[in-house]
This record gives sequence, C-alpha cells and structure tokens, in this order.
Amino acid sequence: MSRKFVYPLVFAVILAFGTATHCNAAGVYKAVIVGINNYKTVNDLKYSKQDALDIQKLVLEYGVPTGNARLLTETYATKSAIKSALSSWKSYAGPGKVFLFFFSGHGTYGTDLDPVDETGGTDEYICPYDSVGSNLSTMIRDDELRSWLQPTVDKGAQVLVILDTCFSGGFVKKTVTIGGVEKEAGVKTLEGKAVRSKASKAGGTSFAKDLNLPGYIVMTASDDDEYSYEYGWFQNGVFTYLLKFALSGQADDSWLVGGVGDDSGDISTNELYYGALAFSNKIWPWDILAKFNQTPQQYGVGDSWTLFKLK
Repeated sequence: MSRKFVYPLVFAVILAFGTATHCNAAGVYKAVIVGINNYKTVNDLKYSKQDALDIQKLVLEYGVPTGNARLLTETYATKSAIKSALSSWKSYAGPGKVFLFFFSGHGTYGTDLDPVDETGGTDEYICPYDSVGSNLSTMIRDDELRSWLQPTVDKGAQVLVILDTCFSGGFVKKTVTIGGVEKEAGVKTLEGKAVRSKASKAGGTSFAKDLNLPGYIVMTASDDDEYSYEYGWFQNGVFTYLLKFALSGQADDSWLVGGVGDDSGDISTNELYYGALAFSNKIWPWDILAKFNQTPQQYGVGDSWTLFKLK
C-alpha cells in the first residue's frame, strides 16, 4: 500500500476510536487539571492549556461532575491555587476513591533542600503560573506536592498524578517530521537550564520516584534526564496527545495493549499508561515517542486501579 493511502487509513482508524461512548465514572472521584501556556515571568509554552482542556473534556465525558473536575489554567494556576485545590481533597477522601492530578507546563530541578532526602542531591519542581525562574520557592517542589497530597492518601484514597513536563532543562527547539509534515517542537522546561545528564542523576530520585509510595501512581512524560516536547502538528504535548487516544476507550482493548488490555469494559491505570505507549508504536506508521527520544515513566505499577468504565 502506498504511503498516500496509509496515512488516511490511520486517521480513519483513530477517528473511529474517538467515537467510543462513555458512561458515568467508576474510580475517579475528583480531579484537578492544570495547564499553562502564558507564564507571568518565565518563557511561555504553546499547547499546555490545550492539554488541560482536552483531559478535562475526556474526564467529563466519563461522567465526573463538572464541579469535581476543577480546571486551572493561565493566571488561575498559581502555586497557592493549586495547593488549595489539592489540599481540599482530604475533606472528601476515603477508601475506594480515586483522585487525579494532571499538570502540563514547565518542569525544572534544583539543589536538594531541607529535608535533605535526595541521594542525587537535587529536588524536582513543577512550575505554576507565578513561577520566577531564579526563585525556586515560587515553584512546587516534589516534597511540597507530596505534603499536599498525603492527607488524602492517609484517609484511604488513591491518587493518580500525571505530569506532562520535563525535569531536565534547557530551552531548545527541535524540528520533527511526521507523516511528511515538518514542524518545530518545543521543550517544556525553563529557559537557560542545562539539560540533566544521566551521570548527574545517577542514584538519585526523580519527581515520580519521590511519590512512589503506597496510595500513589505517577506517570511522567519523560525520564528525568530527557526533554518532554510539545508539537504543533498535534496541538498538544506529545505524552498528552497519546493519553487522549488511550482514554478514548481503546486502552482496554486486548489486541492494542497486549498483556494489559483485558476487554473488561473499564480503563485501569496500567491500561491508560500502556495504551498511550501502544498508540505511539502500534497504530501509527512511525513510533512517535522514538521520534522525540522521549520515554514516559510510571511508578506504582504493581497496584493498578480502575479509572473509568466504558459503555
């Protein structure tokens, strides 16, 4: 089959996947969904807000009430607003309830602060709207995020954290050609921060590993010595783009996600993660993640939870 016929066929298949119908939520009880394009002082991004809008739309389609899927974008996504939203979960937490925190935006790292608990000597950060590039206290440190979430877990709930950002550094552009279309991709990290080498983080703990505790599952867009990209052809961050297809319902498919998808009629955390990876290399005529040298990570793999049920 010639290439000019392959691509329309691929998109037709994906369009069909997108028509999956959803019913009321099973698992996810509340969500805080954050996406920031236009930062107050640091360099801007292009598609993080769209990431958040797309994830919220899918969560609502699964039946999570509008009031339970809180969206924070741009000027509303300050550090204090994110803290307030996540800290409020403890009032609703209990056994069997699943809470989702999705963040798309900048990420960075800095010297480990008190409590000094990082064997690699650095703390990781995600960057709210009001981040100041030279002032790490304006950002959300891994230890802080854990302190905001832990009261919810202590009451028996489960927390899924999805981070479409990178914890390496540098402000670079990369040109990627997919399907014959060449577009510029941007890195989702702070300008001027040197990329983190494998040697520098050897033996250390990433943001995800700091939350690799009972009650949590954490998914990140890349490893902590890699860039995470957003791409104009997708109008999304690369990882979010793949998550969207997995959330369309196909992540439960045993053919697509062999060994994980079980045709049970629901989407679990493992099915979501491995479904995203499968869309990268099984449905497309090119491996999307390989194009970007981006390796998503998941921690808490041994304890998969139900997120949503399908009709």
